[in-house]
Amino acid sequence: MAQSILRPNVVDFIEIATGNEHMELQMEEIDIPAHSAFVGETLVTSGFRKEIGVIIVGIKKSHGKMVFNPHSQTKIEEHDTLIVLGDPPSIHKLEDLVSRAASDEIIKQHRKDHHEK
Repeated sequence: MAQSILRPNVVDFIEIATGNEHMELQMEEIDIPAHSAFVGETLVTSGFRKEIGVIIVGIKKSHGKMVFNPHSQTKIEEHDTLIVLGDPPSIHKLEDLVSRAASDEIIKQHRKDHHEK
């Protein structure tokens, strides 16, 4: 409610962008552990946007540099912190996926589904 009073254009944008004025969006920080299956992937090959439905609006690199609006070819590195915009279920799915190791069956299925489309 306060957001709509203080920043009505931001709220309008989110409503237009989502096509649903009742969609709940949030921003979260998601840390990439060293063992994550996504270390070495680019944002586009990770499928985060297309398959999970989240937008990576920034990445704080492990050395401290903040990358705003990262390019689709930006590599995900261990100990990066992703700044993510999405609905809560999608964010939770992303948190679960990035915490898994490469041998995990869920990751394999996610990648198989992503590459078949």
